[in-house]
Amino acid sequence: MSGSYLGQVRALRRTAQAGVGAFGLSGKLSFIHHGENTTWRLKGNDGEFLIRIHRPGYQTESTIRSELLWLLALNASGIGAPVPQMSVDGDWIAKSSGPAQEERIITCTQWVKGRMMGRRVTDDMFRATGRTLATLHEQAAGFEPPEGFERKVLDMDGLFGDEPVMGGSLELVPAELRNLFEDTQEALRSRIALHGKTPSTFSLIHADLHYRNVVFQGSGTEVKALPIDFDDAAFGYLAYDLAVTLGPLERFYPDVNSRELVLEGYRSERELIPEIEAMIDHFGVVRMMTITLWVLGRHDHPHFVKRAPAQLEDARRVFLKYKDKNLG
Repeated sequence: MSGSYLGQVRALRRTAQAGVGAFGLSGKLSFIHHGENTTWRLKGNDGEFLIRIHRPGYQTESTIRSELLWLLALNASGIGAPVPQMSVDGDWIAKSSGPAQEERIITCTQWVKGRMMGRRVTDDMFRATGRTLATLHEQAAGFEPPEGFERKVLDMDGLFGDEPVMGGSLELVPAELRNLFEDTQEALRSRIALHGKTPSTFSLIHADLHYRNVVFQGSGTEVKALPIDFDDAAFGYLAYDLAVTLGPLERFYPDVNSRELVLEGYRSERELIPEIEAMIDHFGVVRMMTITLWVLGRHDHPHFVKRAPAQLEDARRVFLKYKDKNLG
């Protein structure tokens, strides 16, 4: 999809309107975000909803349906995840033409009310985030996927293979940084191979539960952290899931011992085995690798093209620090 950021958003608004009708809804449509997917908030007499237009080439119809099945299972178990809505055709998804007449999949979930982390945060919000991550892991451990359930797999091949799940390639890295990226990736491969892939370390995970994908309700010790945006949910390493949550918190709230608080909350709901905790920092570097290659691979999106130089510099600093600490 070519054109400016605003041009792309304007073109997709017609697709969003088609989605509103497909789910039998009406109301005021407000733009939220245009990134991996494009999302809109709908306010009407029937309530508030999130309309998501899925980007072609990332998730398939099968994996999107499976995401919605997991959301239904999470809600059935008492975890306050977004609630999928059914279309007027009795389906969990709708389809419409995109700006280039390509087919787009549209989904609709109930809007999750609450507040996000801002400048004012409390220790209880970090603990609540940890509790939520633990309950997701606990539910996934007992979840029996129905026949046909399919999500991407963030194993060694999914993280570092020729066609990584999040896209991108080492070939997109500037020549002066490629050796550093390759050395870092090789070191991470070795660490992950030693970590292993067992039911206690590898399961269905959210894979993107950073602080902007958590909505808070209540206050004090009763505050609840509700997970949103399961688009990246995959079969993956639990330590990766923890790293995705902890990394941004430690960067944006450097004056708070967010790791200790999140893990305290996690342990209050689920055992955190030592081999998982020991891998969190390594998977934090994995996350930097996957995000950087993803950004470099998004030539179609003006925001990511603009972001690429700063992302490469962040990755360079993280990888050099990792190399000094782990490779000598």
